[in-house]
Amino acid sequence: MLNRFPLLALALVVPVLFAPPPVAVAVEAEVTCIEDWSLASKIVARERLVNVGELQGALPKSVEGAIVRAHLCEGREGYVYRVLVRDRRGHLTKVILEARRR
Repeated sequence: MLNRFPLLALALVVPVLFAPPPVAVAVEAEVTCIEDWSLASKIVARERLVNVGELQGALPKSVEGAIVRAHLCEGREGYVYRVLVRDRRGHLTKVILEARRR
């Protein structure tokens, strides 16, 4: 169909080329997550951060469920954990937790 209407194809492509990037890209660029836990564990020990085994107890009371994934991340404000929690019904919730001990 696009071969028969070359201007339609151009009209579909041009807005994509000049569209501004999503805002989430800028936010993600400010945070660096450490995927390799052999490196992350050294940072946790060196910086005396909350260890992964303590994260379940650090979840807010409003978030119920089991942690299925956690990443240590560093941003301008310091270290945080990005945590993915699955509740009883299988719903997933993203939570950001402070990594520094209080």
